[in-house]
Amino acid sequence: MTQDQRSDNASEKNILVVDDELMNLQVLSDILMESGYEVRAAVNGKTALMTAGAELPDVILLDIQMPDLNGYEVCRKLKSDENTKDIPVIFISALSDISDRVRGFAAGGVDFITKPFQVEEVLARVDIHLRLRQMQKNLERQNLQMKDEIIRRKQAEELVCRLNEDLEKKVIERTGELQREVEEHRRTAESLAKAKAEAEAALRVKSEFIANISHELRTPLNHVVGFSTLLRREQVPNEWRGWAESIQRSGNHLATIVDDLINLADLKAGKIGMTTDRFPIRPFLNGILKGVRIHAEKKGVRLDDEIASDMPEEMTSDIRRLRQILINLLGNGIKFTKKGGRVTLRVRRTEAARGVIRFEVEDTGVGIPSDQLDRIFSAFYQIGNVRKSETEGPGLGLTISQRFLQIMRSALYVHSTVGKGSLFWFEI
Repeated sequence: MTQDQRSDNASEKNILVVDDELMNLQVLSDILMESGYEVRAAVNGKTALMTAGAELPDVILLDIQMPDLNGYEVCRKLKSDENTKDIPVIFISALSDISDRVRGFAAGGVDFITKPFQVEEVLARVDIHLRLRQMQKNLERQNLQMKDEIIRRKQAEELVCRLNEDLEKKVIERTGELQREVEEHRRTAESLAKAKAEAEAALRVKSEFIANISHELRTPLNHVVGFSTLLRREQVPNEWRGWAESIQRSGNHLATIVDDLINLADLKAGKIGMTTDRFPIRPFLNGILKGVRIHAEKKGVRLDDEIASDMPEEMTSDIRRLRQILINLLGNGIKFTKKGGRVTLRVRRTEAARGVIRFEVEDTGVGIPSDQLDRIFSAFYQIGNVRKSETEGPGLGLTISQRFLQIMRSALYVHSTVGKGSLFWFEI
């Protein structure tokens, strides 16, 4: 793992170190703080329990041999508390006997670090359990979302069933009324038959409308955009030309929203899969930059690219999905960067695997608050520190990009500082 990757993972992560030996406490604290972690220290078990309960740490490094409460007892108390039971506990000890490790795992520990400490081992074990904990949190959040979705669908199904039952009941009641009316007033038979035919015709029209609604949305949008484009090319007053430009921009924006909604629906339904294409990298990237640069120049934002000189001539991936992901990220960067700012696309091989290509999009925009980083990939989510009037869109670009990358066996990551900008990256 590179230092940059470790720093990204360490950002704002809280580590509690528990050891009754001040020298060990100081050494561990220095190792972790130099790597960017926020460190709190406790010299005994009771202090550790109070500290962990007051502000939950992300990982606990816990010495075994301590007076008063030993590490095993502290760990068992942590695991019996509903608030602290999910915090990963890594035991630190000079004990190397297998029975000591078994006792540690039985008490609820997840790993061991042996004294004397090795810097790389400490950082590697802390880092992997931080990542595992984050993955667990993400999975729990997804499970909650899935449960909510199941509840909503079940409620919708129950509502449909009730409506159907009510409708069936009303139809039966109405049919009985009609039968009585026919018996009593035979002279109204023709008007009743006509009313029935009209009702059936209305139902057919309704069914056809529902079946074609998506196409009906696209057709007027195409007309709006097309005619506004033609109007801009004609010799018309400047005021009219401005109206036409506004119509065209709004039509294109609405068409993009419709496409995003359809993409999201297809993704949720599992209708979108991955294709494999082999294509030249530089022409592909130049085409994307050429299209996005128009938008950047119009807003007064500088668009830079840093493509490594040792890039291969070709790569294999899903070219359509990759193009849409990069356009979404670059578009977001421009959208949230004020006039005079800069958006940069970087493409290079990774140091760990030369066959893997890393794509980065960095901007000097408003940045994202740390408490919102976990939510920006949710559908329809808008950043809380940006006024609605400063941006457009329903908040689907990052959601769709993340879903596409998951299909492509990758993922989208972000590092951001409020007021300085954001960095998004993924690897293919």
